[in-house]
Amino acid sequence: MAQLSAPITYRTLLAFAVPMIISQLFMNVNFIVDGVFMATPAADFLGASLTFLLLWRKRKQYGY
Repeated sequence: MAQLSAPITYRTLLAFAVPMIISQLFMNVNFIVDGVFMATPAADFLGASLTFLLLWRKRKQYGY
């Protein structure tokens, strides 16, 4: 069995767990139902933004 590079201690566990718990509580308070309905427009906006950015950056290379 392979050795871990660092032992798992309560400090390392809390360093990961506490920010995750806080972010989950914040997201649950603000986006209980609205988050489900905001996911699709957010994904569409990010996808369109990424497409525009990549087309803009490569316009000279591909000649658009």
